[in-house]
Amino acid sequence: MNRARNRARFVYIGTEYDAREHAELWRSRFCDLLDGLEISYEVVVANDPFFGRMGRLLAESQRQKALKYEFVVPITSEDNEHQADGHRCREHYPPP
Repeated sequence: MNRARNRARFVYIGTEYDAREHAELWRSRFCDLLDGLEISYEVVVANDPFFGRMGRLLAESQRQKALKYEFVVPITSEDNEHQADGHRCREHYPPP
């Protein structure tokens, strides 16, 4: 099956507090959109697909700190697919 995907990135650069507020704003907006369209969904803590032993540690740390979440939408009765996600990159962009 060929799936075309369009991605939009909303990047915020600022203090950790302000970045957290920005992420929550967009998370809330997407929830409102799905609610308004009467689409069922679940927001789950997620992690990037890290590989190897160190990758497992990075993934676990990312999940414990709730740095990434996904909106999981039922596509069929047997299948769920994530349609959007949010991600805070604390370790990748240290303060100046």
